[in-house]
Amino acid sequence: MSTNWAEQIGQEIKRQRIRARLKFNSLSDRTREIKRPVHRVAIPKLESGERDITVGELVGLAGALGLPPLALLFPDIREDVELFPGNVVAGVDALGWFTGTGDHLGQDASAIELALALVTNEVALKAQRHNLFQSERGLELEEAGSLSMVAGMREQEEKNVKQTRERIKFLESRREELLHTYGRLVNGEFDA
Repeated sequence: MSTNWAEQIGQEIKRQRIRARLKFNSLSDRTREIKRPVHRVAIPKLESGERDITVGELVGLAGALGLPPLALLFPDIREDVELFPGNVVAGVDALGWFTGTGDHLGQDASAIELALALVTNEVALKAQRHNLFQSERGLELEEAGSLSMVAGMREQEEKNVKQTRERIKFLESRREELLHTYGRLVNGEFDA
């Protein structure tokens, strides 16, 4: 268990930098490339816990290392975490609190839950759009004679296209409902 967030995050930055075989300069260059610059002199100070990390630095370093920022905050959820002085919780509970999916320490998390539902909906929508593209492309290629489908496959693909379009329509409608409810909630129009 780490009682110092700066040290814990710094240790994980160092571990990930070494794993990626990057020197301070190279990591700093990567942060500049993604337009979240962290100066090369700051990186060893952050790694040693000598100074606290800003949200911008956390995002920049995580992006430069190819990780989600939460991976630097919670490198091992099997370990206990001291959220606040004297408030030690299981790592998995701490991660759940940070993501809004676990114990909310008595706080209303309705807006976060809606935001996470929106994220899940968007992932599903992107997947369905990709599926639709693939199915339609297969039908186009078969029509052009570039692809030969076995008996019954064309009918199945046409059925897949129809079903996928219906799923996309549902997910788009669901997104609009979630966005509307989320907007009303964050604007204080009602409690969900």
